[in-house]
Amino acid sequence: MIEEWYLPPLVIFPDNLLTTPAIAGKHDGSGAAIAAYSALAQTMVRAMYHYGGRGLAANQIGCWERIFVMIMDDKELTLIDPIITSQTRETETAEESCLSFPGITATIERPKGVGISYVNQYNAAQSIYLSDINARCAQHEIDHLNGITILDRCKPVLRDILRRKYAKLSRRRAQWLKAIEKKNA
Repeated sequence: MIEEWYLPPLVIFPDNLLTTPAIAGKHDGSGAAIAAYSALAQTMVRAMYHYGGRGLAANQIGCWERIFVMIMDDKELTLIDPIITSQTRETETAEESCLSFPGITATIERPKGVGISYVNQYNAAQSIYLSDINARCAQHEIDHLNGITILDRCKPVLRDILRRKYAKLSRRRAQWLKAIEKKNA
């Protein structure tokens, strides 16, 4: 059981957890499974708000389960074992950022609407149709669960530019952390 006060650290690229597909849940509907998934979902929602995200996949906090949470119309939504069942032909290109890629924004084309089937934390089968920003967020989080990152979704030229930019940001972050450690020693 996850303690109520626990706030997991974010998994940051290039951690392999972000490029490894999540494992389908073993939600059997038992009281123990409901309690475990509910606790995980609550922890994920707290982490999502704490880190300033609109959505969060379990692998972004070091869990292998195939679950994500997101904010939809000012309420939290928990999706376990989500599967995109339909998508619109109409696409939209927009900027996306990611908690696991601090400082990086990528231009990504995605379908404007998607149908998703999933199980909620109470083991009830659900389906939902999402459009616009909600569809984009859900597709982004499902990509995480499939081991796909925003760099994988960019055009190759942009991907190379973003990789170099991210490497530079990572070096600066490492220097900054080293300076803080030295100061506090």
